[in-house]
Amino acid sequence: MNLPNFICIGVQRAGTTWLYECLKEHPEIFVPEDKELHFFNDNYEEGMAYYSDFFKSANPTKQVIGELTPNYYHDFTALERISQSLPDVKIILILREPVARAYSHYQLSLTNQCKGMTFDDALDKRPIIKELSMQSIFVKEVLRLFPRERVYLDLYDNLETQPHCLIERIYNFIGVDDSFQPSSLNKRINRIIFPELQEFFVKLGLRRFVERIKETRLGDMIKEKYNSGDRKKVNTDLVKYKQNFNLDVCELEKIIEQDLSHWK
Repeated sequence: MNLPNFICIGVQRAGTTWLYECLKEHPEIFVPEDKELHFFNDNYEEGMAYYSDFFKSANPTKQVIGELTPNYYHDFTALERISQSLPDVKIILILREPVARAYSHYQLSLTNQCKGMTFDDALDKRPIIKELSMQSIFVKEVLRLFPRERVYLDLYDNLETQPHCLIERIYNFIGVDDSFQPSSLNKRINRIIFPELQEFFVKLGLRRFVERIKETRLGDMIKEKYNSGDRKKVNTDLVKYKQNFNLDVCELEKIIEQDLSHWK
């Protein structure tokens, strides 16, 4: 049965949708129509045959197979399941400056969990927003479970400043032609429509329906409407929040052996 050669596990709000589109365009890569399968966290009891069915259209003799579910990175049970079920899989993890990641998470939640809240309120009342930006603990677990040579770590900063270099490195890491230039390379891609409505459809088992809508002009119109509302009316002076994450950033520097002083 067809199973992934690589999985992008996160982090949330760090360009995984952009990456999905760039991978999807490459002729030597197969990714499912559903960007996020949530198999190892939500559907593991369905079994590997169920999982393999998402990749049945892939040609493993000509294509590298992958999936992207950015919720995996903070779910230790899911990570353990991946390491046991796919012992040779390659892992892709893109990290993001913690305040920017938390703020993007907050913006995404303004129509549901964080409705009517300021960013300060959200950090206080929705601790998951801050917790998911404490990335050192998750990276430690990933490197405990997977050999370093099979883990690709990069920064969202590089996606913003040099997307062509970042995608070239990822293509090279998973073993495909790294000279390929996807049309999505310099596009800003946001696949979120109204989050509350989207969650409702997903709970009804209509995830694929939601994904199809996102690809249409109607999806574009919905996203434009959403992005012109409360998300554009929030305070962007975020420097003062950096101190909340400095200890974690220092720990992350040691783990990945990179200078992250621009995150402090």
